[in-house]
Amino acid sequence: MTKLNKDQIKVEFIKLVSDENENQINSSNNRNSCVLLQSNALANGDFNYKKFANDKDKVGIALKDLNAFKNADITDFLRKWVDYLFFSNSKGKWNSKDNKNSWQTARDSSIVSIVIFKDKINYEGGIITNPTLNKQGKIQVNGLFITEYLPRLNKDNNENLYLSFSELKQVCLSWFQKHKASDGSTTSVKGLTRDVKALQKIIQREIDNDFAERHVPSVFDAFEMLKNTINSYRNVYAKMFPKNDKLIKEKKIA
Repeated sequence: MTKLNKDQIKVEFIKLVSDENENQINSSNNRNSCVLLQSNALANGDFNYKKFANDKDKVGIALKDLNAFKNADITDFLRKWVDYLFFSNSKGKWNSKDNKNSWQTARDSSIVSIVIFKDKINYEGGIITNPTLNKQGKIQVNGLFITEYLPRLNKDNNENLYLSFSELKQVCLSWFQKHKASDGSTTSVKGLTRDVKALQKIIQREIDNDFAERHVPSVFDAFEMLKNTINSYRNVYAKMFPKNDKLIKEKKIA
């Protein structure tokens, strides 16, 4: 795909999923092209998504720091993506009621683009390994990513594999299942433990990457504050729930 600036990306994305393009809107070529455009906007920092807890939340959580997702998060991401596309001209702005095809196509693209943005750091060369679609409109994807989340699509353990949009979406939906926000049901990792483990993984990744990706000197101050907060958490919990704390220390409960 030819390198486009942010305004060109907006124009092209809108064109790909507009009513005038209805005959091709569901084609693999169209949908994979949407993914490339949206992924570029995220990677370049032209579109920056933040999740806000409520109207009073002025800080929010950036996409890079969001580690568990609900369907509502994807919808929120989509709304803000549409706002971004139509920022300079709201005429014709899509909504889920009057523009069902455009809305669904943009949502599907968002599902894939979120995964690419979130998980590309874990794969050498990224998840999309060639930004040019083949003649069938398929997109080249890192084989390791496919094998991790939908191994049946890569039984021969290919280094890279061309996928239709439908196939790529299946892989990404599998990724979302493993990064689904807790709904209170029993899961292997729940509650605050999920966030702690996610942070642990991020820190270890930076160590493995020789501190070349996200390290800044101020992180050591943040570590010190985190250590103090953890100690405070333990002390307050011990005072409020002394019996549970005793059992935890005796390794009788997790």
